[in-house]
Amino acid sequence: MLNGHVVSRPISIRRDGKMAEKLEKQENQNFLVAYLKASSFHGVRHLTNFRRNHPFETGFWSLAILTFAVWSAVNASLLWTRYFTNPTVITIDREYLNRNITFPPMTLCLYEKLNESAMNEFLIEKSFNETRRADPKLRSFMNSLAHFRIDNLHELANAKENFFDIEDYISIIMRISNKFPHHITITSSNEIYYFEPILSEQLGLCYSFNSRISTLLSPNYLLTGNLENNSTDKLLEEVNYFDGDASAVTDGLSNSADIYYHGPNELPSKLKKITNEDPEQKSYISLVLIPVIIKSQKNTRDLFEFQRKCKFEDESDLEYFPQIYTQDLCQLECRMKKFLEFCDCLPFFYKRKGVSYALVDALQRNNDCQCLKDCNEIKYSVQASNTMFWFHDSRVSWMVTQTKVIYNRELIHGFTETLISSGANLSLFLGMSTLSVIFVKHLT
Repeated sequence: MLNGHVVSRPISIRRDGKMAEKLEKQENQNFLVAYLKASSFHGVRHLTNFRRNHPFETGFWSLAILTFAVWSAVNASLLWTRYFTNPTVITIDREYLNRNITFPPMTLCLYEKLNESAMNEFLIEKSFNETRRADPKLRSFMNSLAHFRIDNLHELANAKENFFDIEDYISIIMRISNKFPHHITITSSNEIYYFEPILSEQLGLCYSFNSRISTLLSPNYLLTGNLENNSTDKLLEEVNYFDGDASAVTDGLSNSADIYYHGPNELPSKLKKITNEDPEQKSYISLVLIPVIIKSQKNTRDLFEFQRKCKFEDESDLEYFPQIYTQDLCQLECRMKKFLEFCDCLPFFYKRKGVSYALVDALQRNNDCQCLKDCNEIKYSVQASNTMFWFHDSRVSWMVTQTKVIYNRELIHGFTETLISSGANLSLFLGMSTLSVIFVKHLT
């Protein structure tokens, strides 16, 4: 019995012919009509008496139910579309007093990278006599090798004589290049820091400070594949609001250098370069950087990657960089795989075991890689810069201005919230509940 209505369940009786089928169909129809009369579906019971209803009444209720059903379906589709495509929102967090921020990383690339004395010592060790050491082709080759970049590999490839094995190029570059022994002092810390060498496809041999991914580009890692002494989990230098406008200084630069600022998970790029108008003149370059920080809350991890449109550092599925995920490393790996598809080889500075090497640069402008951005981002923009002539060796200082705004990526449309909203939507327009839907589906 449903709300006073006596319902006879259809009994399966063995009958023959069309009469049995018609009787069974009639019994099921009677049961469904009785259920709809007692159900919570708005207006449906008015359609169960269609034989006694006026045609206008039947048409009115049919149109009303259809209208609200379509309206409900549209609203439900919008709710689920929003959940699958845009379930997060960026909010502003002004609780800056108890937060630490990463001190701005910096990468310096020397103008003059070739060390003539070191090159001569290396050639002597390799049994090059004085005549061969003076060969212009050899000296041009060594200079091109020391100043390698992905856009000048053709200079090495055009050398008619193959002076050295291509697999030894990284070791040779480290032998014949100028070193960068200068240290860094930071006002908020009593420790001394040093730049780490990296091999950048765009910039060649450079020296980086406070970068989380510099280890993966270090010559030592490329040659040995060993991360024992350095790790992507290393602690970076941080400052907080009470340190004030902390600054770092490196001086005594006998060689002028290009300066690149970037985030801790970013690769140095020509797009973020501080230009020195007169590289031959010793100078004092000062920068003021301001951070732009986006933090993703823990509940965003419950979403699929295509929903939040970003990846966390520990979600790396990269083949060559399984230690950490960053958008820049993803794009770097993508370019490496394009080289492998193109010639089944890699440029020598992408050194990987079991891969052949060649001096190819045909794909340098092919950068159509689809990589998700980082869920936690720290980027820096230049607030002020100044370059002045300097009577001592060149000097570089950079300062970070404390920001009072941090952006949070938060979840506003989770699965549970979307499911509840969908149920409320059905209840509002049609008076339906989840059990009602399941039971009607069962009956039909």
